[in-house]
Amino acid sequence: MEYLIFTVRPLDLDIEPIELGQFTIIAGVVYWVVRNIKNEKAREEKQN
Repeated sequence: MEYLIFTVRPLDLDIEPIELGQFTIIAGVVYWVVRNIKNEKAREEKQN
């Protein structure tokens, strides 16, 4: 839930580096999953 703190209070300078790192990891995982889903849909459309 740390990434919610980051998004809700971006101006709070007391953000822990660990929280920022977790936010980056979560954002990266979400991006990777979304990209994979889009690639799968594109592949299915090409096969049909």
